[in-house]
Amino acid sequence: MDYDRIVLYDNKQIKYTLQIKKVKNINLRIKDNGKIFISANENVPITFIDEFVLKQGKFILNALNKFNEISKHKNNDKQYISGESFYILGKNIRLKVIKSNEEKIFNDTVFLYLYIKNPLNFNKKKKMVDTYIKNIAYNTFLDITKKLHLDFIKHNINMPIIEVRTMKKSWGSCFPTKNKINLNILLIQAPKNCIEYVILHKLCHFIYPNHSKDFYNFLTIMMPDWRERKTVLENQLINII
Repeated sequence: MDYDRIVLYDNKQIKYTLQIKKVKNINLRIKDNGKIFISANENVPITFIDEFVLKQGKFILNALNKFNEISKHKNNDKQYISGESFYILGKNIRLKVIKSNEEKIFNDTVFLYLYIKNPLNFNKKKKMVDTYIKNIAYNTFLDITKKLHLDFIKHNINMPIIEVRTMKKSWGSCFPTKNKINLNILLIQAPKNCIEYVILHKLCHFIYPNHSKDFYNFLTIMMPDWRERKTVLENQLINII
């Protein structure tokens, strides 16, 4: 059974839906539409749950603010004009379109500079930006995988092939028999430590191809704070899962 509740944090209302479930811990989820869900066991007092939400108040409000910002700049609404936002490694980078005979693109972690002969050529701008971000994603994912893989050599796991794809329902997938990991290109929008979590999760599947207790024990040994990273990733509010 679900209950709608409201708590007051820093003079701001936080509305959430309490879902009573057979769970061990109190779990927080923020959906891409900004709705907040808390799941808890029926034995947990309501006052304790409200206190939990208040302790997460700053995180929740920051996540909601970030959602509002991202929702203004969805990929399918891009016009590739100066001022639009692109998220790279958790940072909001603004596009600057500059007319130039020499066509190139780069960023300084604040602005994404797009030099192009014809600033009105939408298709060319889109192709340049998309190609640039895909290259950043591939190189970032590859570098992270190489570093994480070092701890898997002793388990006789070969360095996997990395492929970047557009995926609608997951951050990534792995195929141990093919020695390959596919990663969602939208993952490049998340902070680096979240990307590390996803890739490590996939690498662990090369040893435990399931979500058994042994898998999670091994994951915890390899990355003790994986739950915190997973929570941050799930609350990036990028509308893909």
